[in-house]
Amino acid sequence: FRSSLLSRSQQIHLNSDLKTYLMQNCSGEPCILSAREWVKDHAPAYIDKELSSSSVTTSNAMQSEDITFTRLWIYSHHIYNKQKRKNIIDWAKELSLSGFCMPGKPGVVCVEGLQSSCEEFWSRL
Repeated sequence: FRSSLLSRSQQIHLNSDLKTYLMQNCSGEPCILSAREWVKDHAPAYIDKELSSSSVTTSNAMQSEDITFTRLWIYSHHIYNKQKRKNIIDWAKELSLSGFCMPGKPGVVCVEGLQSSCEEFWSRL
């Protein structure tokens, strides 16, 4: 589940709880409607948690820099080396970025997340 109203940590927490709910109640059967209803009923609580725990002391300049969402599309002549592919995946996890890596010729890497994390990923790559 994704929403622009939720931070990354809120989405991770919500998706974890949703997965737990589905594993307990669906037992391998399709249950899209019950999952939808669960999200509809429980999502507001995840938004409220973050609002109540966030501090107001952060400056506006700092907030706007931290919440800038960025997506990088990186095209390469090729991506074959297994160690380089592992580094791409490990760096993305370390920087809390989502996306994918398509090895081969041409190679494509797509990462998305906070702008500062994307810039760090690009500098490492």
